[in-house]
Amino acid sequence: MNKCPLCSLINTNIFEPCTNCGYNFEKEEIGDEDKLRAFLGKLHKSKKWIDEVKLKSNINKIQIRKYGFSSTNPDAGGWSERKTACLLEENHSRTSTDIRLAEALEEFPELLECKKKTTASKRLKAIKNGVTYGGDRPTFRFEKDLQKFLSFNWGETPFHKSGNYKKQASLKKENITQVRLAN
Repeated sequence: MNKCPLCSLINTNIFEPCTNCGYNFEKEEIGDEDKLRAFLGKLHKSKKWIDEVKLKSNINKIQIRKYGFSSTNPDAGGWSERKTACLLEENHSRTSTDIRLAEALEEFPELLECKKKTTASKRLKAIKNGVTYGGDRPTFRFEKDLQKFLSFNWGETPFHKSGNYKKQASLKKENITQVRLAN
């Protein structure tokens, strides 16, 4: 029994491609690109973000193992995250972000607790900025860490949102006063 290096499905027959993703065990390469993209689409729709990012990372690693690393010159050969994005027919920044997130899962296992990929990305950004988490909430050892966190994430805080509501209410009140004066 072999475990597929892309999707981790256990396959009993190595002479046939993986039924999930189309990986060719005999040639040790991606065999069916359409099947691979269809499988990725299923993962995306199922909201299994961890499996989705790990699949992208595995694809990139397997292709690099086969073709080597790409240089900055795309005509020089080799494999890159950009080529992985092209293979998957998706935006390069999305693929690159997902590969970074998959790599971070090994280094920061607390990301596995996140229900959504966007939450995991935000938490990874916070971790890289020196924030630790106690449950769902960030905790700060020093005031400078809190200040740094707020400077990077101010737009996502309740304080920023309540400030925007006050501004909107003030503008509405101002507009109503102008309408009354005009009449």
